[in-house]
Amino acid sequence: MRVLKSAVLACAAAGLTMISTLSPAMAAASAPADEARSVDVAYGDLDLSTAKGQARLARRIDRAAEQVCGAVARAPLAQQQIISACQQDAVAAAGLEMKNAVARAEGRVRVAAN
Repeated sequence: MRVLKSAVLACAAAGLTMISTLSPAMAAASAPADEARSVDVAYGDLDLSTAKGQARLARRIDRAAEQVCGAVARAPLAQQQIISACQQDAVAAAGLEMKNAVARAEGRVRVAAN
């Protein structure tokens, strides 16, 4: 099964990592700053050589980021910016893996240098 690991890095704004629980804001207050959470995002059923398949994977990654970080709309105002930043970091972290998966599906090889 093909799976992306959508890792969430510690949110720089507060030095916290959000985790998905019934109350994400409360979980963030108790989560160790250096503990990252992740969710596997399956994509084996998608055709990543098509725009439709890529869009579906992007939506799955967005939902995984919300699952790990919490939902902005349901958070107290004071936590919304932290959750939003956490979600953006999670999506960005999964972005390179997604690009590589799309390249493989299209028969390309991605080469990168630091």
